Amino acid sequence: MSTPVWLIGITCSTFPLFAIHFSMFILYAMHTVNIEQLVNALLGVLACIRLFASPFLKAGATVLSVCFLGILLFSSPFILAGIAAVSVYFGWLQRMENKRGNMLKQISR
Repeated sequence: MSTPVWLIGITCSTFPLFAIHFSMFILYAMHTVNIEQLVNALLGVLACIRLFASPFLKAGATVLSVCFLGILLFSSPFILAGIAAVSVYFGWLQRMENKRGNMLKQISR
């Protein structure tokens, strides 16, 4: 039996992470988890988008993050402001890291 095309590239270490976050979405829909846990799951899903090598898992993580953000739109403005602040901060850190890497490449030439 051959492996389906969409499963090629899914490793044993990344699929369980995807399954955990998908189950978090289901648990929130069943009113089992609260907003704090959902925010933590969202941050994990956003990290997974950068970590996954498989386009299938990246697409799944993107869909989950859009769903989580859609749910969070109905929450407190303070939570949304906190998520925005964390996103801007990490975006700024990433930009600084990229600038530093580019400067080191130019110096080493």
